[in-house]
Amino acid sequence: MSGMYLKWSGLACLGLVAQTSALPSNAKRQTNLDVPPQYSSNADRANAVKAAFQRSWNGYYKYAFPHDSLRPISNGWDDDR
Repeated sequence: MSGMYLKWSGLACLGLVAQTSALPSNAKRQTNLDVPPQYSSNADRANAVKAAFQRSWNGYYKYAFPHDSLRPISNGWDDDR
């Protein structure tokens, strides 16, 4: 029984080591935290996200407001929170 425990614990340790060393050796690590990350805007993606949110909000407001959740298939609502 103790031999099985050692085998499983050894496998668990190997899994942890594999997860922590998953970065390739040539991966750059950010060392200077004072430099802000560079972002680029994507207007098409931003508009798609905005349209999806507005569609979701309008459906919730029409069929479920002021309840907790919208059931989109039946256009019903649920107070599950």
